[in-house]
Parts: sequence; C-alpha cells; structure tokens
Amino acid sequence: PRQLHIQDGIKSIDFTNKVSTRIAGAVDTAMHNRKFETVICPYFQVFDLRLAGPWEDNTSNSFHLLSAINGPVKISWQNQIFNLGTGRTMLIPASCGNYTIIPDNIPNVTVIKTTL
Repeated sequence: PRQLHIQDGIKSIDFTNKVSTRIAGAVDTAMHNRKFETVICPYFQVFDLRLAGPWEDNTSNSFHLLSAINGPVKISWQNQIFNLGTGRTMLIPASCGNYTIIPDNIPNVTVIKTTL
C-alpha cells in the first residue's frame, strides 16, 4: 500500500484563516448558460456549469473532469458524440482541445468541471 503523509498534509493546511468564504451558486433557473467558481486554489479548480444550451470549451493543455449532476449530457469532439449519463463522470484528456457539452433536452443541467 501507498504510504500516507499525514504530517505533511497537516502542515500544508492554513489553520489561521478562520473566515468562511461564501460560495456563490445558482438559486434559480435561466435561459442562458452560467458558470460559477466553486473552488479556485493553486492545485485545481472546480466550476459549476448550469447549462441551458451547448457549452463550448477547450482543455487548454489541462485535463477536464466532467460530472453530469442532474441530467444527461452529450460530449461532442471532432464529429464524435459521447453520452454522459446522470451521476457519471468523464475525463477529457488535455490533448483533446476544443469540445462541446450538449444538454440532453433538460433545462438547466448542472455539470461540475474540475481542471488544473
């Protein structure tokens, strides 16, 4: 088994920052796409995408991890279509470049995107 580095992990946490930041999120539905920053740190970023229509994106030399939260979506890349069901996750390799997330006939589909 892999060795755990618990002490190193504890040292990397800043326990002095006791202020809880407010996480903005969607509280309603909209007829346009929206993107909310959920986590931004030096190691990774997490975005909450609320999609009412197709969302064009680019991997920009970093993988994208996509999770379909409340409805299925399709991922279009180089004239190919990949289905991503509700509750499923897909890894888009950094080398893919441009791709499109297409909601599957459900308004305001939530997709969580994690990247470096």
